[in-house]
Amino acid sequence: MPPKGAAGPRLLAAGLLVAGVVLVAAGVRALRTSAVRQAAPGREPDEAAAAPWPPGPILGRPSEDDLRRYRRPARIPKFITALERAAGERRAEPAPQPGPERRLLMRWGVAAIAAGLVVFLAMAFEQSVFRKDSVTLEVRSPGSGEPLPGWDPACPIPENESEGEWGSTAYVCSGQEDFVAGVVTSPERIEEPAPVPADPMTTDAARAAGCVPPDTAPVVRPVKPNVTRAVTRQWRRIETWLRANAPDTYRTLKRPAKARTIAIAEAQMGVRIPDDLRASLLRHNGAAGRAGAFGYLGATAMGVREIRDNWRVKCGVAVSTGAATGPRAGWWHGRLVPFGDHGNGGLLVTDSKGGAVGEANHETGLRFGQGAFPSYHALLKRTADALRSGRPVNGMYPVVADGRLEWDTRRG
Repeated sequence: MPPKGAAGPRLLAAGLLVAGVVLVAAGVRALRTSAVRQAAPGREPDEAAAAPWPPGPILGRPSEDDLRRYRRPARIPKFITALERAAGERRAEPAPQPGPERRLLMRWGVAAIAAGLVVFLAMAFEQSVFRKDSVTLEVRSPGSGEPLPGWDPACPIPENESEGEWGSTAYVCSGQEDFVAGVVTSPERIEEPAPVPADPMTTDAARAAGCVPPDTAPVVRPVKPNVTRAVTRQWRRIETWLRANAPDTYRTLKRPAKARTIAIAEAQMGVRIPDDLRASLLRHNGAAGRAGAFGYLGATAMGVREIRDNWRVKCGVAVSTGAATGPRAGWWHGRLVPFGDHGNGGLLVTDSKGGAVGEANHETGLRFGQGAFPSYHALLKRTADALRSGRPVNGMYPVVADGRLEWDTRRG
């Protein structure tokens, strides 16, 4: 059903098209009449009727010798003869040209048709761009200024209800249940869903959970030489294997991080990153991208900025919901340092107090028991061993597909 106000433009367009067709038809008819009149034979002058026919030749009549010579057939090429037969000997008379009045009539007709087509195209474009399902209508309850949930302009109000009885509710028609929370099986009055109350932690509790870092200046701490040598040795094994077997994953390794950047992140989180993880960041500042990026047990290796940002997000959620309870309880604590991202909310973390490696997930909680590693260096070494031997790490095998390293529970 066309919307209100669309009948006027449609009638105008139809009128223009009809007028244009009429004008063009009149012009064509006038042109044909003119052509018939020009083709009709006119009366010959009286002088031509009285003149003798055929008139005598100006150069005299030919003699018998001339006629005998002219009777010889001329040599005409065959292709010229064929062209003459195809074209015919008679020349077509030039078509009569319409007069200025007829040309003006046809021009007006063409202009009217063009105007009608423009109107129709504009209406089609308007309906395709501004169609009904792209327009959002809101109805606000009297005096509240809030939109009514579940309201549909195509759903009529029951006759036995009045406008003053709406309040903060709306009527839901059959087929419009998706507009409101909950399941509605028939048109009925529904209440606006109430928001879920939050129970945030107090400042003291958040500070006790390690999510309120103290205001301290960044301090660059040197990494112990023996830790740097141990981490570098494992990275060389990993790099050699990636270059030979998974070059795409090797190219995702980032350049070394700066010691100053690590110190700033530590000050902003209020924790000290363990030396083995700092030594690793000073060689590769995580991995770039998601698909095929280097990681541990399917978790992409993070850089310094990603470590800081994920720590802030997890602390913010834990404090706002009251979920942070202790270093090894709940699912998060401020002294944990994330370094691997599973992409589904789960993180590989290391405890800044002791360096143990575990997993943090808001659904399954913290896991530092079976399958955990005593340090980041231990996880890095197990990763290098698995790449060179093909043995699994916590049940996950290294698999190469199209130059990319992946971790799978099934051996490739």
